[in-house]
Amino acid sequence: MAHCPKTFLKLAAGIAPVVRMRRAGVTVALGSDGAASNNTLDLLEQMRLAVLLQKHQGEDATALPVAEALALVYATRASDVHTVVVDGRVVVEDGRIRTLDREDVLRQVETRAQRLARREGRRPHQTYQA
Repeated sequence: MAHCPKTFLKLAAGIAPVVRMRRAGVTVALGSDGAASNNTLDLLEQMRLAVLLQKHQGEDATALPVAEALALVYATRASDVHTVVVDGRVVVEDGRIRTLDREDVLRQVETRAQRLARREGRRPHQTYQA
């Protein structure tokens, strides 16, 4: 789960129960929804807010220590992403993109690679077969 605390604060969307989710085995990472929804892309600021919000929500000054919060930034990679929901629509499920047709994308890549190579007077270095 990507936790974007500044976005949630700006949109008055509540406070994610990060400590409870982690205890339940949910993988939580810090994210930023972008400057349009929170005025910054600063992950360190997101980490600071996540820590402070968890302390406030749980009324526990020891909740989500900084070392654990650093792990939310440091220990996550793209392969950890299982499901992505955008505007209520599942776009990634089981780590696979559901909104793209792989064969169509490869056809488009091949067509564009051929066109670029012709424009440069060259042959493409690689082909992309659907």
